Amino acid sequence: MPVLRVCVTSRSVTRAVRESAVLGALVLTTEARAQGAPQPPVGPPPAVTLTVRVEAQGGPLEDARVRAGSVAALSNAVGVALLRLPAGTATVVVTRLGFHPESLTVALRAGRDTAVTVTMAETAESLTSVVVTTARGASRIEDAPTRVEVLAGEDVAEKMEMRPADATGFLSEMGGVRVQRTAAGSGAAGVRLQGLRPRYTLMLNDGLPVYGGGGSGLDLLQLPPADLRQVEVIKGPATALYGPAALGGVINLVSKRPGHERDLLVQQSSRGGTNAYGWYSQRFSPAVGLTLLAGAHGQSRQDLNADGWADMPGFERVEARPRLFLEGAHGGSLLVTAGGTRETRRGGFLPGRLAPDGLAYAEQVDTRRADVGVMGHRMLGERMLLQLRGAANRDQQDRQFGEDPESLRRSTGFGELSLSRQQGAHDALVGVSAQADRNQVRQQPALNYHWTTASAFAQDVWTLAPALALTGSARVDQHSRFGTLVSPRLSARYLLTPGLTARVAWAGGQSAPTPYVEETQAVGVRRVRNFGAIRPERADYASADLTGSRGPFQLIATAFTSRIRDAVTATPGVGAAAGTLQVANALAPVRTRGAELFLETSLRDFYGTVIYSYTDAREPATGSGAASPAPYMPRHAGGIDLTFESEETGSWIAVEAFYTGPQPTAGDPYRASGKPYTVVGVLVAQQVGPVRLFCSMENLTDARQSRIAPVVLPSRALDGRWTTAPWGLLEGRVISLGVRWSAQGKPHGLTAP
Repeated sequence: MPVLRVCVTSRSVTRAVRESAVLGALVLTTEARAQGAPQPPVGPPPAVTLTVRVEAQGGPLEDARVRAGSVAALSNAVGVALLRLPAGTATVVVTRLGFHPESLTVALRAGRDTAVTVTMAETAESLTSVVVTTARGASRIEDAPTRVEVLAGEDVAEKMEMRPADATGFLSEMGGVRVQRTAAGSGAAGVRLQGLRPRYTLMLNDGLPVYGGGGSGLDLLQLPPADLRQVEVIKGPATALYGPAALGGVINLVSKRPGHERDLLVQQSSRGGTNAYGWYSQRFSPAVGLTLLAGAHGQSRQDLNADGWADMPGFERVEARPRLFLEGAHGGSLLVTAGGTRETRRGGFLPGRLAPDGLAYAEQVDTRRADVGVMGHRMLGERMLLQLRGAANRDQQDRQFGEDPESLRRSTGFGELSLSRQQGAHDALVGVSAQADRNQVRQQPALNYHWTTASAFAQDVWTLAPALALTGSARVDQHSRFGTLVSPRLSARYLLTPGLTARVAWAGGQSAPTPYVEETQAVGVRRVRNFGAIRPERADYASADLTGSRGPFQLIATAFTSRIRDAVTATPGVGAAAGTLQVANALAPVRTRGAELFLETSLRDFYGTVIYSYTDAREPATGSGAASPAPYMPRHAGGIDLTFESEETGSWIAVEAFYTGPQPTAGDPYRASGKPYTVVGVLVAQQVGPVRLFCSMENLTDARQSRIAPVVLPSRALDGRWTTAPWGLLEGRVISLGVRWSAQGKPHGLTAP
């Protein structure tokens, strides 16, 4: 049963006398009505504020849905939701996935604001509570018509200890998501969503483009996961929601909210890697909170097969990210974030080792990145919400490819205002935004640009019935280089039976391509030619999925298809153009289709997931309309992850195994297809008071590309690279030992999201 505390303020004798006078007036009015006296007009009862504080296990519970009739709100970071209701009797219902729903009846009196506290109990019959924000609103994942996939809770904690230096480990447990290495020298990587190339995926942090409008290939490798609460993914064109950079989808990294936590972690790996970070989280008052992450990481260069090439590049990196959280009256809030990263990364042939042409060749990337962001909202009246998002970032890279230097300066400025309103069955949103993107390549001024984009967008979530909801989104971008870009999106959710939900989606979009195609991660962007003739890329996408749950089990099945027209391709130049990358719009579409399965379960101390994805991705051959299987995209992939945790003993064991099927290669003289491989990992941890000792064993099968075929080419390729494009893992088996101290007794990454 909920705990109910009704808070009213007595105003002593004066209030009592006034209430007696009101009571007398009511009696006289009743008598007058009985005698047929004329009555004054009756208006709507005055509204009062009902403050609902939602708690769980003695602490505030964020993102609980609080509803009274047609009025609803989500509890904020301190567990508070505010409702403006007419005086009278109101039935309040509080729900959150992972907790028993609670309801209570409150008597609201005119002129008296009221506060109640609801304590919710967790339920073993539901999976981890998840509220998603990437679909341009905060809603429970099972209520959102737009399909959003989420990695949260124990998954985040496990991956953070396995790979505390970067975020590449997080996405391996999601079907249709593949982390692809794009350069063997620097280790650069990108994320393929449902077979599409990494450049179509937009990375966000708390909904903000603090990494700019396009990835650098090192973003995932430079993002420490220690402050993440969950990872949200929208697959397929999300340009209607986030603009031209999201043609293939969106990955949103959602940060933890402030509490009273302190964490220190130190880890050492068998491959010469060292990681350390500190986490500070403090709630100074119900209105003010702060989090701070600071880390330092290092890795020595490793040549695992004695061919002179660094299979694992070396790097030294430091980063810091403070976040300030402000909670105002009437549900308003403001998040201010800033971040800075400095890294030096070295690869290529080791000192003293020469390339096959007898010359020294080394690669180096020096990165300096800084960003700021702000996100806030404020209620306007009872049903309207004003939201603000803004971000600015500057990314400076100085790269060296043998004797060839490359200096890049990229920056993005972004601002957005939106207004949403709930009215009956509709939850509508309209907004405007502006973005400026600047690029400077010192060695190739033809690639310099300063683009501006002005945008208008709208979205409506229409709940036709408790079982049926539709979402329609549309966006128009006016781009200074590519003109008018239009992006629509439609999705629907239908509850077939209790515990079984169907969703369908269709989306279209247009992109604003940049010269940073995947091939430039290995040889540099200065080699790109013909970019001035590029047209925008256009995408169409459709998907359908079923989500079913029964007790502690959840199953998701998805089918999808996509098409990208005018896709930008890059081919090595020949003859007088040797040593360049010639970019052009493809003559035929890029097509993908496939299916995904995801099974999740939680039984007492055990938690497990099983994933499988089938992806048929086809790209047109150079200079023709014929399509062939897309390189570096396996048709079959799957995995299993099992976790056991004992609260009594403080023990934690996680075992994972992931299979990657054969995949076509491109320009590889050794193999036309990559060999399938399976990666097995184990994480063992033990809590001893405030200290957590852990051992991570990654890739126990030692699956790596250099064990199957050489990585170094016999002669330099036409585009300037000295290695094949990676189709498998390069780092091999890695065993790490670490210790983690938590002032709160249990690491913050293992608390409920």
